[in-house]
Amino acid sequence: MSTCVAQRVSVIERSGQPPRLTLTEGQPCRRAAPPPGAFTDSAAALGITFVYPAFPPEFPGGRLMDFPAVAIVDLDGDGALDLFFSNSGGRDQLYLTGGRGPAAFLRSDRTGSGEWGPSRAVAAADLDGDGDRDLVIASNFDELIVAVNRGDGTFPDESAIELGPWVGGLSFSNFSVALGDVDGDGWLDLLVGNQTERVGEEGTGLPGREWLFRGQGTVFEDVSGWLPQRPFDDLTFLASLIDLDGDGDLDVHEINDARPLSDFGVDVARHPGVEPAQGDRLYENRGPREDGRVTFTDVTAASGSGVVIAGMGGSFGDYDNDGLPDVYVTAMPSDSNALLHNEGKLRFTDRTVAMSANTLTPAHDVGWGAMFFDADLDGWLDLFVVHGFKEGSNSASRKNRDDQSNVLLRNVQGTRFEDVTDAAGLHSGAWSRTPVVGDLNRDGFPDLVVGNTDTAPFVYLNGCDDRPWLTVRLVHLPPNTDGIQARVQATVGDVTQSRWLLAGGDGLYGSSAPEAYFGFPAGTERVVVTVRWPDGLEETWSDLPTRRLATLRR
Repeated sequence: MSTCVAQRVSVIERSGQPPRLTLTEGQPCRRAAPPPGAFTDSAAALGITFVYPAFPPEFPGGRLMDFPAVAIVDLDGDGALDLFFSNSGGRDQLYLTGGRGPAAFLRSDRTGSGEWGPSRAVAAADLDGDGDRDLVIASNFDELIVAVNRGDGTFPDESAIELGPWVGGLSFSNFSVALGDVDGDGWLDLLVGNQTERVGEEGTGLPGREWLFRGQGTVFEDVSGWLPQRPFDDLTFLASLIDLDGDGDLDVHEINDARPLSDFGVDVARHPGVEPAQGDRLYENRGPREDGRVTFTDVTAASGSGVVIAGMGGSFGDYDNDGLPDVYVTAMPSDSNALLHNEGKLRFTDRTVAMSANTLTPAHDVGWGAMFFDADLDGWLDLFVVHGFKEGSNSASRKNRDDQSNVLLRNVQGTRFEDVTDAAGLHSGAWSRTPVVGDLNRDGFPDLVVGNTDTAPFVYLNGCDDRPWLTVRLVHLPPNTDGIQARVQATVGDVTQSRWLLAGGDGLYGSSAPEAYFGFPAGTERVVVTVRWPDGLEETWSDLPTRRLATLRR
């Protein structure tokens, strides 16, 4: 366990009515730490003993349950980041810091009103505006669990969202949950990505419709009809809420496994306009009408974002520092992963080859989650891509390698990516699925946690040194106190870095810390930070010192 080191905190009040600014010094580098961008798997050293079971006994016949979701978020309210691990074969597990200081974890049995079933995906954010982070969990094929935090990492108030009418035994396969305020009323809404839906125990599975719920605290109203409807939906792995066109409202992006509809017994010749294989989707948010209903328009074809590949997971990030979030999509063979550059006005161009961003090779031939983050804090977003495959308990059925390594691509100042996996200490052979990012030890350098199937997670502590950094955490007006969907920008000279605070819908199955991490050139002592808050207000702090955790309050 790490030892808590006292931190100096300064609170600055400014004249007029600007937000309050709190500055906290980071923890010193841990002893013998490598340089930034080099990682040490520290799960055992931190007391993380959780192991995700790939073949739980509840699912007979050797059925693979590969949904090792992870959330990094402060659940006990002490300012340090905690860890939540999903479990398809038993109880989910929490590791809380509980006032012991950063990266000082103690396993906690979740205290709640009941048990939820096998869990697939998680998103974490303050739903009811009380300042505590709550959880939304895709628990099994049939329901979502809304777990309300008491403030100390216990969840005495849990409720279920049942997905649809049960006449005929309709069931769903939900792989993604994302939170964000789509209608601008201040409350976080919920988008649920659905791979398949089946009618009856022996019914035929079809690509599943997505679900959109309008939030009013911890109560959600089904408004899925706001989304465009099609004769046949998509095999969605990752459904996301993010402002892709910079107009201040949240668009819907889907990463879909583009299997031919003929695999499901659909004769597309009998359905004019239906694609044989349906790729990714992009729905533009055109704002609420007078009756409050939000208009979403399918702009997939015109946008160039509808790649038709066996999409699994992906991430959003501004890899070239032009102020717009780009899109990365992972895939399965014989497809390529895809890097889509955001040209503005919801137009995207494929830059995969030009940026050397495809990680699918004979050595790692199946992509899962991915994450944009600045691993070495040089001011350019790197790209971590998760690999590893397992088809079932019968080794004779395997078609893909199961000894695949995850991959870290270093961003060379927006000109290309280069593979630095070995130098970063990230070479692995696990069946990895879920990457999430957060500064666990509060030294200013973002750490990486990877949810693995049938083994322990990787808890990678980043290296550190004396280079300038800044972490930004927001406190917004209730109810969205975490400032989910805010854009945070840091400027030094003529370079501006941009981050977007998301709750789920980034990576695959999991939820990263709702914080923004920045690194700067040597010698940088002061930076300019601009925040566009979820309600549209834009504010600038022109003289923030580096090597601090800056908490900005609306």
